[in-house]
Amino acid sequence: MELGPTNKVSACRGQTTDFSQSAPFTAGNKATFALCAYHGPSRSSLREFTMKPTAIIGYALLNFMLLCTAFGQSSFYLNNYSPQAINAPVFDALGDPLQGPNYLVELWGGATPDSLTPAIAYYSRQRVVIPFQSPAGAGYFLDSYVGRDGADHPSILSVPTAGWVWLEVRAWDARLGATYEEVAALAIGGYGSSSPFYAQGGNPLDLLGSPARLLGLQSFSLLAIIPEPSTWALLALGGTAVCWVARRQRRR
Repeated sequence: MELGPTNKVSACRGQTTDFSQSAPFTAGNKATFALCAYHGPSRSSLREFTMKPTAIIGYALLNFMLLCTAFGQSSFYLNNYSPQAINAPVFDALGDPLQGPNYLVELWGGATPDSLTPAIAYYSRQRVVIPFQSPAGAGYFLDSYVGRDGADHPSILSVPTAGWVWLEVRAWDARLGATYEEVAALAIGGYGSSSPFYAQGGNPLDLLGSPARLLGLQSFSLLAIIPEPSTWALLALGGTAVCWVARRQRRR
């Protein structure tokens, strides 16, 4: 599109400029004109509305920090051994260290000891449940991030970023149920948890940092598995029936 002989507009300096002898109204001219028309009649107005790159970066960082605080979280490394820091193996009711996929472990945490919930992988938003190691590492667990990205750390989402958290490590016999809650609801044993401990987490959004260790974790044991009351009742009923039959045969 070109401006005709009678097309006149106000330029940036507030003067009337005739574009009839100028170059065609190209895309570049169009953008320049639109900018001047929007910001006013002087170039000083344009400078006033121009933000420096450092100001833009600072503004973005401030919003990022506020976002992290609004969506608080503290990340942890799910591991019960760290040289000179943690050594907390987990045992069954007989004192034997747990080993292999028959036993599972999960981290729980919250702002208070009575508000604990399962830790959630920060990016994939899934519960992090892992097995115990093989016989060579019996009693110990180590998160290998199977099925998750290496930066998808177990996190407690209900606390401020890199904040202090009440934690518990909970373990159970996977042959009794897929989750800790399922096994505990059976009320027949085969599950257990550490004593609550207070630890500071890491920041899952810090790509250069690392999740915090479970400092303060102590060893614990699972509750012994006992038969359900209904099983005992069946055994007692069966024993009574056997005795009654035996007495009748003696009388004959």
